[in-house]
Amino acid sequence: MERVHGSESKDNVVIRRYFRLNYKIQSWKYEQRVIAKIEVSAKGTNIRLVVTKNKNNSPETIYKRYCKRGEMELWIRRQVFQS
Repeated sequence: MERVHGSESKDNVVIRRYFRLNYKIQSWKYEQRVIAKIEVSAKGTNIRLVVTKNKNNSPETIYKRYCKRGEMELWIRRQVFQS
């Protein structure tokens, strides 16, 4: 695994780390690249995972792009169902 980035805020300390690893479950033919975002704060631990084939960017960049894509898909879905 590769540790990439951390951040903190003055009011509420949040430790955020991004990792990449290769992982294979029994139903997958090949190992896949997995991006993990782990946040620890006073509220607890939050672990998020993304499976990707993208090997060209840092784990943090990949995770943030997937989040933006997910937000866009939710926005589109809301627009379709509100019409």
